Amino acid sequence: MIRMARSSSPIATLARLRRTLILFTYTDFKTILLPVFTFASITAPVSSTRNGIIAGIWIWVHLLQCNVSNQCNSAVEDRINHPWRPIPAGLISESNAHILRWALAILCPCFSSIFGFPTVLSSMLMTTTMILYDNFNFAGHWASKNLCSFFAYLCFEVGAVMIMGNVRHLDAVALRALVSSGLVILSTIHIQDFADGNISYCRPTASRILTCVLIPFWSIYNASAWGIGIWSSFIFYCVGFVVAWRIYFFRTMHEDRNSYVAYNVWLMILHLLPANARWRVFSS
Repeated sequence: MIRMARSSSPIATLARLRRTLILFTYTDFKTILLPVFTFASITAPVSSTRNGIIAGIWIWVHLLQCNVSNQCNSAVEDRINHPWRPIPAGLISESNAHILRWALAILCPCFSSIFGFPTVLSSMLMTTTMILYDNFNFAGHWASKNLCSFFAYLCFEVGAVMIMGNVRHLDAVALRALVSSGLVILSTIHIQDFADGNISYCRPTASRILTCVLIPFWSIYNASAWGIGIWSSFIFYCVGFVVAWRIYFFRTMHEDRNSYVAYNVWLMILHLLPANARWRVFSS
């Protein structure tokens, strides 16, 4: 499936395979893998080191499925914005990437079946969202794109929380955290369009002005909703306002990418706030 010379040794073959799979998911380590893992660790909370490791693997395998699917359908855009990705870099052919994509669509629900129906349902909904996004052009408009991102992110979080906590039902704190996270993602995730330079692909993007209002709003709302203390709230407000300021005033592609990193730092902090409902760690 992965392109390699006939004389390649097994070690070289495995190294190339590892590199290919990592490059499919590399850019989303900081935007999906780490934030979702952190969120699930606190929201579940984590029941054991073993469950934490398994949840991390589950998140990564589903991230791989989503990214392979997306990159199978974005070869033209990737040649402009992401030439190092496996398909434009020649590490895997487009036809073999399609085979890998559908193999993962079968593997992910099978893997999820070990952990119960809610996790399987999350996996299947993620696959459905992936198909709508990549095969029915839901990625072509910012509104449908945001909806797909919302459902995919929510599926990541529900599955990870279930595995991390070794539970079959979500408690009140987990449900509140999932709803809060989902609303934030739904209304702000289009920031990634600025960072990806999607204007060159003629894709409409949501207003920067709206984004710069929503991030401070969600900062204030979530600080209040989770009952964090004055100083913790002040720090979180400052991070949110700095992110909004950067997004509005710094508009080159390079600066947009830096703003997207700052946005993910803000999102990571937001995902830590449910810890206050369990352990009062941000009460000061």
